[in-house]
Amino acid sequence: MFQKRIERTITGIDDLPALAEEILKTFGVQNIFLFHAEMGAGKTTLIKYLCVELDVVDEVTSPTFAIVNEYSTKNAGSIYHMDMYRIKDVDEALQTGVFELLNGNEICFIEWPELIEDYIETEVVNIKITIENSGKRMITIW
Repeated sequence: MFQKRIERTITGIDDLPALAEEILKTFGVQNIFLFHAEMGAGKTTLIKYLCVELDVVDEVTSPTFAIVNEYSTKNAGSIYHMDMYRIKDVDEALQTGVFELLNGNEICFIEWPELIEDYIETEVVNIKITIENSGKRMITIW
């Protein structure tokens, strides 16, 4: 079976609107998107552009301290933006209510998903951002 895949080198922030559009056209509006990257690679920035494409009306910010941000869209749906960086273990993730959100029909963008990804039972879209020596970003989506 052919697996969808996108690989792009991003030279700057101006490349992100087209990439966000391509991701959503290629993969559709999947429920769960997992973002893998080191600190400062641009996870939240890419999520902001995906949210623009999805008609989010709220300000998109990093949920590092809140753990979960909820955004409203023009079509009355919700998008959840999660950041698992500060979560220490699966029990703590359970206490935050993250797993209940993953079982819903809303779109979830998850930064630092490594702790919980083995517990996600639905299909996901993985997005890996790698910072190259030149400062450009290699973005791989599958």
